[in-house]
Amino acid sequence: MSSQIESIVLGGLFWRDEFENPGVNAHISESLEGRKIIWEGEKEGKPITLVGTANSGWLQRSVLLALQALSQVPNATYLLVHDGNNYNVRFRHEDPPVISASPIVPSPEQGSSDYYNNIVIKLMEV
Repeated sequence: MSSQIESIVLGGLFWRDEFENPGVNAHISESLEGRKIIWEGEKEGKPITLVGTANSGWLQRSVLLALQALSQVPNATYLLVHDGNNYNVRFRHEDPPVISASPIVPSPEQGSSDYYNNIVIKLMEV
């Protein structure tokens, strides 16, 4: 059962694979006479991998912890707001880790307002 819980608003992160998925599945087989048979259909879902670099797309630990909490809800879908567009998404658990980040200033006691960079958030449009 899928549930719409809340919106995820992420600015400053780049959609790495925005143009990599054509949205079409294709399968080619051969007939008994050796002719090619091409089957095409609309692909379900589109990967949305949001990334930040060492110099851009930083997020605070509190935001990452909130995203992590959302990612731990099985079968949940969310409304992603990115660059003024809305997408219904789920976390891409089949491609772990769904969230990764590095603290800008590593410390044994990271605070909720500390910033992280090299962000990767893996979602799938549903």
